[in-house]
Amino acid sequence: MMSTKREEEMLRYLMTKPGWHSVQELSIFLDVSGRSVKKYYKNLSADHPVASSKLGYKYEGTREISEKQPESKGSKIPTTKRERIFYVLNRLLSNDAPVNVYDLAEEIFASESNLKLDFKAAVKYAKNFGLILKQRGDYFSISGSEEDKRHMLSDMLYKESDGNFVSKSIIQSNFPTIDLDELYTITQVCAKEHHIYLNTFDLNNIVLHVVIAIQRIRDGYQTQPQLDDFYWKSSRFAKDLLKEVENSQTNLLFSKDDLESLGLVIDGSVSRWTIDMKDSISESSLRLIRVILAYVKSIYKIDLTGPDFMNQFAIHVSRLIQRLRDGKSIQNPMANQMKAQSPTVYECAVLISHKIANYVGVPVPDNEIAYIAMHIGNAIAKQIEDKERLRTTILIPDYQGKFLSIVDQIEKNFGSELVITKVVTTESTVENDLDLLIAFTDRISTRVPSVQISPFFTKNDNRMLKNKIDEIGNEKRRRAFDSQIGTFFDQRFFTISRQLKTKEAVIEHIANAFCQAKVTDQDYQTDLLAREQMSSTAFGKIAIPHSLTMKAHSTKGFIYINPNGLTWGTNRVYLVFALAVRKEDSKLFRNIFDRLSDVMTEEKNIAELVGSTSYEDFLGRIKEML
Repeated sequence: MMSTKREEEMLRYLMTKPGWHSVQELSIFLDVSGRSVKKYYKNLSADHPVASSKLGYKYEGTREISEKQPESKGSKIPTTKRERIFYVLNRLLSNDAPVNVYDLAEEIFASESNLKLDFKAAVKYAKNFGLILKQRGDYFSISGSEEDKRHMLSDMLYKESDGNFVSKSIIQSNFPTIDLDELYTITQVCAKEHHIYLNTFDLNNIVLHVVIAIQRIRDGYQTQPQLDDFYWKSSRFAKDLLKEVENSQTNLLFSKDDLESLGLVIDGSVSRWTIDMKDSISESSLRLIRVILAYVKSIYKIDLTGPDFMNQFAIHVSRLIQRLRDGKSIQNPMANQMKAQSPTVYECAVLISHKIANYVGVPVPDNEIAYIAMHIGNAIAKQIEDKERLRTTILIPDYQGKFLSIVDQIEKNFGSELVITKVVTTESTVENDLDLLIAFTDRISTRVPSVQISPFFTKNDNRMLKNKIDEIGNEKRRRAFDSQIGTFFDQRFFTISRQLKTKEAVIEHIANAFCQAKVTDQDYQTDLLAREQMSSTAFGKIAIPHSLTMKAHSTKGFIYINPNGLTWGTNRVYLVFALAVRKEDSKLFRNIFDRLSDVMTEEKNIAELVGSTSYEDFLGRIKEML
């Protein structure tokens, strides 16, 4: 029996994650009903060693699955709604004439009625790129500028790769007739000549957009001819690279629009420019950047005004402003990944984007928000890390200079996790408010958490110290969170219901409850919707709606659980954590936000929380996870 794509996903999930997995967990992971999960199990168990019990299902075969793992790439027939939408759009992009709906339906083994429903969704998707899809009788057609079509094609490819890095193999599979090896070599050689470092992400992003332009020109879609007096706005690197690409291809000549858009993409894709490539930044842009960084400091208590960060960020913001004014945007294949894995950093980027949008008068797209997050991520992570380091004392009886090298080694290996306040020779001088005591003796009576190491600081000592640091850090965070979560998530603001099925309905329900309890004012609902309009607060299977401004009367969270799931933009979520925060509690907000994000990266955790039967049951479950 030929398995469906969802069955293959379920089998792969069971094969790669040992142990039992409940029907609820699998239904959330696959975004299907529990009945469908049971049906998939019945089909899979006929050919695979999948076991069933009251605990759910698990895989009982060998985990060396390289040859047995199901292959989903063999069939080109679209099975999901998004795949059908993209199939239709690709067919329209590759045809000058309208496409017959019955021919399309036959190609993908779909009914005409279902295909027409998918077409309505495709109309909405294409509209985001300024493209118009029409149906006249039994024919579909697409109209719009060539540049907008290429922009949509790029977005489709990134979405098909599930927001991960777009690899060379993914690009090659989508453009099999183009010699990628040659384009990669040209790009790398040109970058080296201009003393530019391209990481994997930079390189793939540049090549992808060049390949799309080449393929579209080969297919006969050209925007306008190249002009002899074309004024080049981008860098010398971008100009030389595109000229080399032209020379490498038969009968290839980029148009004016191609040169402008590709130049922006190439310059925007370079993560690390050398200092002599810094553009002249306008005084108004510099004033905006200073306002932004002051705003970030007021909200997150993080100082980003160091010269290294300021230089790079000023260049990026200046280019971003120009792109927004030109109505252009560059793609970021890490946008979804960053949003899911680094929500605090991403949220900071959203706040910055809000300021930029107000300055330019144009909304900042998600892809550009993610680029801002990439710039600020390292700086923010380092500052947060410094504040979370453990205060440590080292106890060395009869301390002599011979132990100095060990102290240096500890600082070198764990400098990002420890702050060594002092080195002492007697236990009586050890302070009681330390996080950790590192001792060269086993005769310790202090109540301060401690770890004993040998005078030789072996690999085993290093491992023991690392484990102790992790243990203390996790316990500190757990205690802090436990003390906060009970008051933050008030029992009055906890709902389990299958009634509300849309983002708008849930937001209205939450806003009314907060307003009646005088947690927020009546404009809270408007604030939540305004934040959603900028960029969805859905992270995988959960959503964390909140206002851009911290103006609540008290800091509270609202928990809404829908075991059947609800529609949140393009996501299907099962848990909603709404946040109302006072400005004075910004640190609490960040702590709650971070901890919830850590828990919600696993479908298993989401499924367990969705299975909660009461407020007390929910708190007990989430505390266990932390």
